[in-house]
Amino acid sequence: REGCWAADDIEIFREHIQPGDMVLDVGANIGHHAVVFSKLVGDAGMVMAFEPQTQMFQLLNANCVINGRRNIVPVNAAV
Repeated sequence: REGCWAADDIEIFREHIQPGDMVLDVGANIGHHAVVFSKLVGDAGMVMAFEPQTQMFQLLNANCVINGRRNIVPVNAAV
């Protein structure tokens, strides 16, 4: 309805994440937040997205490709 999921969270992320930052997404699930982080850190930054569940990890990888997010490094591991 509002065009995005977790709009309040995204506003908080915008206040704290700068271009060039490195962000860890622990428990990335399908990568919604990882994609948001990726856009906020820009080409000079990086996002490490950790997801231990095989199916969710596969969806995370697909989400990175679909959204053209080359600065996300998906990691199939628990943290």
